Amino acid sequence: MLSIVLSVLALVGTAASITWQVVSWHLTGPRLKVSATWGVAGRRDRPDLPALYLMIEVANIGRAETTIHTLGYLTPDNSQLVELQCALQGQVLPRRLAPGDALTFFYDLERMQHSLRHNDIHGELRPYVRSGHGRRVGRSRYTAAEVVKLER
Repeated sequence: MLSIVLSVLALVGTAASITWQVVSWHLTGPRLKVSATWGVAGRRDRPDLPALYLMIEVANIGRAETTIHTLGYLTPDNSQLVELQCALQGQVLPRRLAPGDALTFFYDLERMQHSLRHNDIHGELRPYVRSGHGRRVGRSRYTAAEVVKLER
């Protein structure tokens, strides 16, 4: 009877140890949080009118750095809407993202609306990021119809 109890305790301890190793391994790498939002910035040519921008925010909440290669929006048919250069700050990709750092990438609203209309895209737009450690897709915040209706 004592040997059965000791065997069960050894199995429980082994399972706990393996579980902790898996969790620890997962937490030591980069973990990216991707979200979509929009913002307002002043315009140089018309200071009385604010300019709307779509934004993708990426935060590295993990313990290791990574390199961001691509940011964009996924359409319902899994095609990608990407910007090659940030519309507001002039940032270019690829870019290193250290632990605790965040990156905000601005999309020009007029170009995004033109792309959506021209390519007849409908449905949800999901933000995504492709890094040196794989692709991460965020939750859908907008539909293509909502983006087309936004006004500067």
